Amino acid sequence: MFHVKHCYSDLIGVNKSNNHNISSRNVSRETLDYSLAIYREHEEWFRQLVDLWLWWNKSINLFSRNTTSDLLKKHIQHSLILSCEINMEKGATYIDAGSGGGLPGLPMAMAYPASEFFLVDKIKKKQLVLRDIIRKFNLQNAEPQWMNIRDLRISKSVRIVSKHSFDLNDLINGLKNCNWETIHMLKGQDAFPEISNMPMDQFRVDIKRINIPGDPFFLDKYIVSIFKTLNNG
Repeated sequence: MFHVKHCYSDLIGVNKSNNHNISSRNVSRETLDYSLAIYREHEEWFRQLVDLWLWWNKSINLFSRNTTSDLLKKHIQHSLILSCEINMEKGATYIDAGSGGGLPGLPMAMAYPASEFFLVDKIKKKQLVLRDIIRKFNLQNAEPQWMNIRDLRISKSVRIVSKHSFDLNDLINGLKNCNWETIHMLKGQDAFPEISNMPMDQFRVDIKRINIPGDPFFLDKYIVSIFKTLNNG
């Protein structure tokens, strides 16, 4: 079990009687290597994606104005680490909640054409950009959805992915009309107080630290996976 400053130990203290529902580990070296191999396999596509993002970012605030191509490549790698860790399944449907400019869902859709992705965001102009990018790459497995996540109603079983867009509890509450199996989020240390406020009799939480020595981009970055327990079936 890893130690993250005092955050994890404090979390266990808050959930003392329920900490059997919280597990933690590092993302494996095999997963990190596999994500890098996927990046290299699709590197030309991702280079074109970064160019499109930067072009659109001049007129529409997809990312901060000082975002560079190197930083966007790191965000793509971050998204692919998530996809490799959660074992993408052929034919499964993934909802990218709060997709913004398309992270993490767009790189995942490009790398996993046999899975289905809905990129959900409430900001219409960002959805128009996603629609243009999806058209340019002729992605048949990705579709932007202009809506608040609270308005998402879907009966079939889906999996949720998200990148820093929501407080964990806000996202869970916003998905009450969605038949979700699992939630997988890319988070920073803000995840720890959010987890401490979760009803741990209803959920199981798996925390994975992304540990890449010498790369400051991945410092204090985690994958937080949420599963329903039998009490919340």
